[in-house]
Amino acid sequence: MVLVHRLLIAGIVILLAYVLHKIFKRLFSKLLNLPNLPKLVAEFLFKLFNLFYVIVVIFIILDIFGINSWKYILGISTITGLIFGFGMQDTISNFVAGIQILIYRPIEIGDIVRIDDIEGTVKELDIMFTKIVTFDNKEVYISNRRVISSPILNYSKLGKRRVDVVVGVAYGTDLDKAMKVALEAIKKSKYILKDPEPQILLKEFGDSSINLEIRAWCRPKDYVFLRSDIINLIDKEFKKNDIEIPFPQVDVHLKNKINQ
Repeated sequence: MVLVHRLLIAGIVILLAYVLHKIFKRLFSKLLNLPNLPKLVAEFLFKLFNLFYVIVVIFIILDIFGINSWKYILGISTITGLIFGFGMQDTISNFVAGIQILIYRPIEIGDIVRIDDIEGTVKELDIMFTKIVTFDNKEVYISNRRVISSPILNYSKLGKRRVDVVVGVAYGTDLDKAMKVALEAIKKSKYILKDPEPQILLKEFGDSSINLEIRAWCRPKDYVFLRSDIINLIDKEFKKNDIEIPFPQVDVHLKNKINQ
């Protein structure tokens, strides 16, 4: 009779556990649709919950049959903690860093970024690593621990990027004319944005030229194309308007020394 009674209680526990699991599953499915919670994080939390839920149900059922398994939990937890602490330290660090990246979103898939000396487009965000494809089409896998501990330059986050190009004009050049010609030239590029407006500024007195600084805005993915356009357009328009772009020169003066 005792065994039948315990089997009945165990059956009720399993049934209740099953019903509760269905309820929790519905709650987690709603979490997946929250805009501020990354899908990968929600899925991982659900898998983690399933694991602990099953373990707890098993311990309860064992306890119903007179097997006092709860006293072993502390020992198992201690051993597991030591194994994770010494043998999986890097893995845990990467995992925690991955959770931080997915929650705080300093980078997202499709962003153009620079992490340490690696520059390219983010193609994959995983719990353990981040995959970046460089501009010369190389796949680079970076551990999330390195990502989160390094300065991250995200060129895509604000949706616009500024291109700065310095060009020199010869001393004696009409600077107002040079600035006007440069401004009209760069506006011909199909990659340039009208807002913010491009700027031509006087930067400095160089060794062989007065340097102008050209500032223009574009979409992050168009950065290299706009920079190339600016150089090409400036060169063509300056030639048309007889504006000289000087090259560095060094004057060497020789003196004859007469031995007395």
